[in-house]
Amino acid sequence: MLLAMRIRGLLTSFVFRKTLTLSNACRQTFSMGQIVNTMSIDCSRFQEAIPFLYVMISSPIQISLSLYLLYQQLGASAFAGLVLLLLFLPVNGILMGKIKMYQAQQMKSKDIRIKLMNEILNGIKVIKLYAWEESLQKKINEIRNKEISLLRKAAYVTSISTFLSTITPFMVTFVTFATYTLSSTSHPLTAQKAFVSLSLFNILRAPIELVPLFMSQTMQLTVAMKRLNICLNSPDLSSDYVKYVTRSDFAIAVKDGTFSWNVENEDSFILKE
Repeated sequence: MLLAMRIRGLLTSFVFRKTLTLSNACRQTFSMGQIVNTMSIDCSRFQEAIPFLYVMISSPIQISLSLYLLYQQLGASAFAGLVLLLLFLPVNGILMGKIKMYQAQQMKSKDIRIKLMNEILNGIKVIKLYAWEESLQKKINEIRNKEISLLRKAAYVTSISTFLSTITPFMVTFVTFATYTLSSTSHPLTAQKAFVSLSLFNILRAPIELVPLFMSQTMQLTVAMKRLNICLNSPDLSSDYVKYVTRSDFAIAVKDGTFSWNVENEDSFILKE
């Protein structure tokens, strides 16, 4: 958690410094809303996801040990539960892909909404003067309703994933015991085998329930990393444009300066020399 907090602080600092040196062309594509979201929400995803990294290491070990001990208790019947467990994994993968898609769309809507709110607050005098409050309020509500719709869809998918992860241990237990007892008449389900197996299944339940949560955090982190990557790799203002001289006769001096609104577009208005 301490590492996650440090990474978040580091990334926030990086994004803040990057916004001060963005080129004019990038400033047209990066809205204030997008910058605020990148600094606050996308950087926070690292703080939320990194503490779950231990699940990636501990879950396979716990699952492997539990299945090995179950094999010693129930023989090959333990693999029937493993097959069911493996069948649930691609379903969870599809659900996590949906969550990732909704997350990306929701962040785009949030960028637009914060940009609009920033413009409204900056021009509040004009808005009040022309009585544009209702039309702008309607526009913000439309964007917000779209956000809520995406959040609701993501919540539905998350609840399905949570439901599947909750019933998986019970289904695995049921299938394993059913296979063990029905595979042969010489396989009585004694109290010793039943209680030891149930204890192992309980150990197996914790990592299975944590895996979907880890996958959800990973999907959110992937979206955040993509957005941060675009921001931090955007072109900067050239350092050659400004020269710092400690002693000079002038406070500001421009010599043979060429000024353009957009360097990439040659047809844009340019002041030469």
